[in-house]
Amino acid sequence: MTRYLYLIRHGRIAFEDNIKRCIGLTNTPLDETGKKQAQLLHQYFGNSK
Repeated sequence: MTRYLYLIRHGRIAFEDNIKRCIGLTNTPLDETGKKQAQLLHQYFGNSK
C-alpha cells in the first residue's frame, strides 16, 4: 500500500495593522484569501480516507 505525506502550511491570516510579528500564541483569523485556501484544501482532501 502506497502512503503519502502532505505538508500543509496554514492559510493566509489577517494582520490588524499589516505589521508582521510573532504569531502562534493566539488563534489569528484567516483573511478572505486564507478562507479560500482552506475551502480548496477541504475540496481536495474532503473525500480522501
